[in-house]
Amino acid sequence: MEWLNRLQEYLKNLENQDLYKNFGAFLAMLFLLLSMAGYLHYRRVRRYTSDLKNIENLRADTRRIINNYKAVTAQRQKVEELLAQNKNFRIAEAYQAIVQKLGLFPRLKDAISPAIGETTSGKTEVTVTSQFSGISMKNLTDLLAQIASVPQLYTKDIHIKKTPQAQAVDLDITTATLEPGSAE
Repeated sequence: MEWLNRLQEYLKNLENQDLYKNFGAFLAMLFLLLSMAGYLHYRRVRRYTSDLKNIENLRADTRRIINNYKAVTAQRQKVEELLAQNKNFRIAEAYQAIVQKLGLFPRLKDAISPAIGETTSGKTEVTVTSQFSGISMKNLTDLLAQIASVPQLYTKDIHIKKTPQAQAVDLDITTATLEPGSAE
């Protein structure tokens, strides 16, 4: 309590002008201190808000990755089921049946022969590449529809070139399937 008495005595001995100067300096220091505290607080809040936005973006990315993983797992399961259903599926025979059904053998440049591609996850990709010349767009769409109707087949690569004839195109198409094989 002694320091309080000393402060009281000091203030009584000051003139009014000095008292106002000291009081103004005290208020200015208090204002600066409060301003600094407010600034630091809002800077911290802004940083935390930014961190929360980043976390939300990461959470959305994680959800997207998990959903993609689930989709890939479902597709892998579907492929496993397709392979288990028809273990004797041969791409050359199926592709030849499609070409014969559509009457495209006269337009086929080379014989149909399968080629073994890369092995991934215990599955070997087998492809058939064929070239057709002078087929109509209707024949092309029918061929693609027939390939899509066989669940084991998929179109891997397709190149369409317009021929000098008005209503015809040349077609280079690679069709593929997966077969059970040994992993490397």
